[in-house]
Amino acid sequence: MISNHIRGARNILNMSQKDLGDVIGVNPMTIKRIEEGGNTKASNIRDIIKFFAENGYEVSGNKIEKITRTTKEYLGREGFLEFIWDVYNTVKGKGGTICVSGVDESKFEYWLGDADKEQAEKMASVPNLDFKILIKHGDTNFSGGEYADYRWVEEKHFSAVPFYVYGNKLATILFEDDVSVYVQDIKPIAEAQRKQFEIAWENADIPFIKGKTHADN
Repeated sequence: MISNHIRGARNILNMSQKDLGDVIGVNPMTIKRIEEGGNTKASNIRDIIKFFAENGYEVSGNKIEKITRTTKEYLGREGFLEFIWDVYNTVKGKGGTICVSGVDESKFEYWLGDADKEQAEKMASVPNLDFKILIKHGDTNFSGGEYADYRWVEEKHFSAVPFYVYGNKLATILFEDDVSVYVQDIKPIAEAQRKQFEIAWENADIPFIKGKTHADN
């Protein structure tokens, strides 16, 4: 399948087999052989995929995807709600993994306002959702418990600036006199933050409240 996608990405960029071969340092017959499904060095495939990525397209075994690299700012309560629904719309119907750190749920509840219950119900209805939230050690506000798992981070390592990783996006939330959310739709940045989150998650404590863990609820 990747042979077809290499041909497709080359056509999108309006390149001949010779053009692509010149870029990665092989002859056009090598590109022709690759596109026909023939054998080649793994390094040739890596170089081709890297070239396409540098020119805005991700090529994998089952798709060609245009790489989006945008930033967006959401301001005030209306902006915060628009961001929250963007999170939901990203995972609805298909699920996925959402990683959130630096959370004080009381602040989320305040800015969600009357939409708090609706947001919880909609997130709880998402299939195959893996929603992970890191909160400060000792915090027992698990308001997203219907759809999310919580773990505790030691207070000395806790930052009250939430980071939200969903889909290919990384959001940073500032709760000040007003609320502002800054979303980067840049896949490598989101993936890097997700990896850092997973390290923190593995080293965090499972909350233990009144004789049982939060995971038992």
